[in-house]
Amino acid sequence: MSLLARCFVLKLSCLTLTITAGLIISSTLGALGAQSPRTEIDLSGSGWKLWLDTAAQWEKDELYLPPVDIHSLPVNPPTCGWEGLYNSHDSITASVPGTVEEYYWDTLAAGKPKFPNTLSEENRTQGDYRGVSWWWRDINIPKFAKGKKIILHFEAVRLRAEVFLNNELVGYDVIGNTPFDVDITNKARLGKNILAVRVTDPSGNFDWVDWHVHKWGEHSIPPSHGFGGIFQPVRLIITDHIYISDIFIKNRPELTKVDLDITITNSTDKAAAGSVEVAIKEPGRNGKTVYTETIPNINLPPGNVVVSRNISVPNAKLWDTEHPNLYICETKLLVDGVTKDINSDRFGFRFFTVDGVGSDAVFRLNGKRVFLQTAISWGFFPTNGLFPTEDLATKQIKTAKAFGMNMLNFHRTIGNRLILDKADELGLMYYEEPGGYRNGDGDEFSAAWAREKLMRMIKRDRNHPSLVIYNMINESMREPLPYEYKDMADAHKLDPTRIITFTTGWAKAKVEDPVKLHMLPYDDKQYIKGWFDWHHAPGPGVYCDSFYTDPNHFMLSTDDREEIVFWGEEGAIGTPPRLELINHELRKSRKNGWDGAWYKAWYQAYVDFLDKKNLRKYFPTVDYLTKSIGNLALYYHGRIIENCRIGNITDAYTINGWESELFENHSGIVDCWRNPKGDPNLIARYNRPLYVAVKIRNKISQCPAKIITDLFIVNQIGIRGKYTLKASFLDPSGKIIWEKSWPVYITGGDVFGQLLEEDVETNTESQTGYYTMKSILVDSEGNIVADGDDQAFVVDWVSSKIPEDGALLDTTGIVKEFLSTRKNVSLPDYSPKLGKLKYVVVAAEDSDPKEVIPTTAFMANNGEQGLDGEYFVGTDLKQSVKKRIDAKIDFSENDPTLDPGQPTQFSVRWTGKISPQQTGKYKFFTISDDGVRLWIDGNLMIDDWNTHPPKTEASGEIYLEAGKSYDIKLEYYQESGGRTIKLLWKTPAMTSGDEMLDDILRRVKEEGTNLLITAGTGRWAELIASRGAIKFNGIQTLGDVWVGGNIFVREHPLFKNLPVNQGMNWEYQEIIPYWIPRYGLMLEDEEVIAGTVNYNEPRLGTAVGIVKYGKGKIVFSTLDMRALNSNGGGADVVRKIMCNYIEFVGNGN
Repeated sequence: MSLLARCFVLKLSCLTLTITAGLIISSTLGALGAQSPRTEIDLSGSGWKLWLDTAAQWEKDELYLPPVDIHSLPVNPPTCGWEGLYNSHDSITASVPGTVEEYYWDTLAAGKPKFPNTLSEENRTQGDYRGVSWWWRDINIPKFAKGKKIILHFEAVRLRAEVFLNNELVGYDVIGNTPFDVDITNKARLGKNILAVRVTDPSGNFDWVDWHVHKWGEHSIPPSHGFGGIFQPVRLIITDHIYISDIFIKNRPELTKVDLDITITNSTDKAAAGSVEVAIKEPGRNGKTVYTETIPNINLPPGNVVVSRNISVPNAKLWDTEHPNLYICETKLLVDGVTKDINSDRFGFRFFTVDGVGSDAVFRLNGKRVFLQTAISWGFFPTNGLFPTEDLATKQIKTAKAFGMNMLNFHRTIGNRLILDKADELGLMYYEEPGGYRNGDGDEFSAAWAREKLMRMIKRDRNHPSLVIYNMINESMREPLPYEYKDMADAHKLDPTRIITFTTGWAKAKVEDPVKLHMLPYDDKQYIKGWFDWHHAPGPGVYCDSFYTDPNHFMLSTDDREEIVFWGEEGAIGTPPRLELINHELRKSRKNGWDGAWYKAWYQAYVDFLDKKNLRKYFPTVDYLTKSIGNLALYYHGRIIENCRIGNITDAYTINGWESELFENHSGIVDCWRNPKGDPNLIARYNRPLYVAVKIRNKISQCPAKIITDLFIVNQIGIRGKYTLKASFLDPSGKIIWEKSWPVYITGGDVFGQLLEEDVETNTESQTGYYTMKSILVDSEGNIVADGDDQAFVVDWVSSKIPEDGALLDTTGIVKEFLSTRKNVSLPDYSPKLGKLKYVVVAAEDSDPKEVIPTTAFMANNGEQGLDGEYFVGTDLKQSVKKRIDAKIDFSENDPTLDPGQPTQFSVRWTGKISPQQTGKYKFFTISDDGVRLWIDGNLMIDDWNTHPPKTEASGEIYLEAGKSYDIKLEYYQESGGRTIKLLWKTPAMTSGDEMLDDILRRVKEEGTNLLITAGTGRWAELIASRGAIKFNGIQTLGDVWVGGNIFVREHPLFKNLPVNQGMNWEYQEIIPYWIPRYGLMLEDEEVIAGTVNYNEPRLGTAVGIVKYGKGKIVFSTLDMRALNSNGGGADVVRKIMCNYIEFVGNGN
């Protein structure tokens, strides 16, 4: 589309042709009237009508790919007839761009289930419309159009468009989402005409998936977002029959040179001769002309002629992200000395390419190395679903730049022209893929459809300087098919100036791999080495110390210098949107659209929770809460971006993702309204072009602690030479307690990350809190040229006193081990026979008493006590590698003795005899991570042969006789992650679980004993609720990755001297990562200390809460305490929490 179509148009309002001030540029359009060489009339805006033709048949339609013979197509008038359509009382007033869902979502959803806590596929698309809609309006053809070429230009319709003018079919397009033209020269009449567009939306996705086959009748079709309508501008173009139909300004490696391809269309049946005048101008009314040329003697036979020119503007200002200089290329066509057409487009002088493949591969923009800082955008927008307003498009670019990013990706969906315009103007690079391309696998029709969409995308967007990379498919798991090699080659011919890649993700490093198929600017060769793209799409949930160990060991470090290293989707961590800001916008607009009702309910749930649970003191607003949670993901990405930059090899880091959408992807760092979910500086500070990267290895420690730090320079601006590096260590009050300086030499040039000093040792004092390592780089004149800092969080659990008069019910062994080995405290095992107690600590999955089966109960095949253990490599119990006798089955998480030579991907079979000491009914339990099976006396008692986090399985009861031996077989496998296997039993002599629970609750109610529950909390809440002691409405299981849930915490003695009044972040790294089960309780009348939010559920839960019961209190904690006895620094926070818990319940609080 021309620049005129984007910027300088005539506005059509109803039947009146009006000129809006500033939209007509006489030097471009000429005087209004018969002499105008080109007139473009914007048909967008108000004045349209919309009606849903629910009776229309479309499901079994035959579909026609371009080019089509309009005269051979079936004609589908409105089912109510033309007069019925134009006089319909059911129609509504609408605007274009627009979607059906924008206007009808709430209406179509009426009467269906509202706002369930979990979204099934049916519930989440309850307002979607599949079928035929009619969009129509009157248009006026001006008198000066007589004898002219008249074209209707549609920027994008979704999906099929059947275009009628005065009730006659004049145009058809099924590709959707891309531009197409309808020639109405011989159909339009001067004056009033009725334009009607029959739009068919057959299906669509409301999530990220773009490879599932969509069926329409007999055909498979490429998927796209599931909104129907005319969602881009519509324009009426009036030109001469010989006109300039396309301008392509091709950037060159010689930065101030471009190649110009001008396509001239002669739609007559006679040849002509003409000339073209070319002018390159700076934008604006008074823009300076920097180049002119006349191209004479052009032969113009019927059809298309491409006229090419090499243009040099030696003093041209280059386009880059910091200096987005733009120019206008204006072309004027003259035939026999008469101006026939004037057409223009905007471009920038710039060149983006790959350099150094095979030795030191890098991206270069205008000859300078560039590291791409980007995020994937799924292309969802509020209200209408498919497109931004101009303000929102501007906000998208400005927000990305506020994060310090230099790129965004149109991901699994075609890009938006308005956004590219803003990226051109404001300086942001873009990466684009058409979406749905891989759906052509093996299906000729779908493949042809996808190819046409790809080619249209390239032709539409190739003049945007912001657009630097095309990609065909996201995450293809297979090699390219023969036709895909050809599609890439043809796409590269259509635009040889850009990089085009076949797919993203899952490439093999350092070797030839067809998945790496790509082409480079002005290079016709197809390469299968030199571009390594890999995805670590699922995020860990939180930044952890293990992600940076030392200068040679950190997340996303690589030694693949010979190829471009493109981390294509990284670290999806779901966080909630800025619900309060969204609610404010919805109240201003007074229009729900497709998503507004849900956002309102979602926001109200947060308001109600903060009010009902008396949390406003700690979280004054919903926005305060959501923003503090959002900081979790931003901090993670900032630190991992920093890893990439200090490594100096990685070329691109892609955040997964950019905007969150309503139903599925919540890992965006902005919400659908493009509000940053947290503080943008948490990423921007690590995207700075020049700073000192301070990397503390052990960010969490018990005080006093030795803190180890490494210092790097991130240097994207190329400073070099001798400098002084200074560092200072500050205690929590801000007092400097250590400082030092070193002379350093900065390499500069293409070295973006350089280690300056490593193994810097500092010591904390006895004070707890945040210690800060600050560093500055100073030049020879004492000027600070770069700075940076990092924090360590220091706790003190060692000095905590464990109160007396407590008891412990612990079948996990975790709390007992912590108290005995780290606190030198031994609490008695809980029994109803104990005297009065101040508190009881529960670390058991349920109230059933149980114990690890003792060694004395087992006998191996050789007569020794214990069980025969056979260890296997692999999870299928086939490749035996070791045999031994194990005294008992009591292997805690990551126990090094449970290891056949590798920590994962192994299995074990234990066999032998078990001899009970008492006669009666026994019950067996396993605690395992991962699969487990148990046989007693040939009976399969437990069967959980699945991969899962640590969990307890219980058998049914079995009668065993004292002194008798029974066969026992236990099988276990470990897939990945932690490894745990325990075998326990409940003997006839043990108190029943019901008796145990009733006695504990009696003590709480009557004696004021405080009860602390730290394991199996959901089950305990259910059991306690069954006694009427609490009101409990189930659990809220927290999702992960794209649908992640989060935990927030407020000030309270339970979290004394820990970060509070915020979302849990890196300080709680052993509690909130995604590999740990996380959930909330749906309680009533509790005091919430830590709360939970999940995905897009309009409800919140309680992770840590206190319920009063009689004279005592019950403290419920769903926080996972398995790291209590781990050696990692993050475990010190877990230990501090446990000490706080026990102090609270044990001191009578």
